[in-house]
Amino acid sequence: MSSAVFPGVPALAVNAYSTATRAVSTFVPGSAGQQMADALAEWGVTVHHDDDAGNSWLLVNLDGDDFPGVGTPHLVAYVYDWEEDALFVDEPLEGRAATWRVNFNNGRAEAPVFTGKRTDPATDTAQCAAFIADYLTAPPAATADGVLLDELETYGITAELDASCYLVPLPAAAADGTEYLTISGSDETTVDHPAAEHRGWTVWRHSANGEPIGDALLEHPGTALVDCAAHSVQVAETVAAYLSALSGSHLS
Repeated sequence: MSSAVFPGVPALAVNAYSTATRAVSTFVPGSAGQQMADALAEWGVTVHHDDDAGNSWLLVNLDGDDFPGVGTPHLVAYVYDWEEDALFVDEPLEGRAATWRVNFNNGRAEAPVFTGKRTDPATDTAQCAAFIADYLTAPPAATADGVLLDELETYGITAELDASCYLVPLPAAAADGTEYLTISGSDETTVDHPAAEHRGWTVWRHSANGEPIGDALLEHPGTALVDCAAHSVQVAETVAAYLSALSGSHLS
């Protein structure tokens, strides 16, 4: 079944944790977690209570019913309380200024895709469960930064999200650890735009105070659509070669 109530495309952010196969506990009767488990069961969806997370969230595997392992795409469902700042899923949802939120985790990075409307606990829980069931049948399209991060990963390069761009620290030996490269969308859009709407990447070197150094390492005018996969490969090659050259110049 599919509700198509809350379509959404995730942005990528730094992953807050990693998962591994392990045992999960039963739900506390009457808790938000139990209510969500019951609501998802009506859609035939299995949800896991993650003991290692301190009862902070629930996990739904996108590739099966098992507990999601490391690198496995999954959804993270948790309760947010505007007054208390947080609410464990083993506590009741009733009587709280709270609602359900859902993050998408592609196995490496995570970003929000759903926030309830704070109508009432039963309605918010039902809408969140419908969204999750929908998500399992129609995962979102690839995002440009997801493609980019995959290409950078092939060279062992880690990029950190910073507002509307990604940062790649330069080798400490070459720049005292204070300079970095930025990778941003050429048309100044957010980096999580759909890959099908990509208009190019721009790569700059920046000083510790954020000022550009020299000319752009790679630049695209950003006026026409480009092949996101091909351009991301070019960015990864450019960044890898630049980092290698910096390391080599320091050692020579």
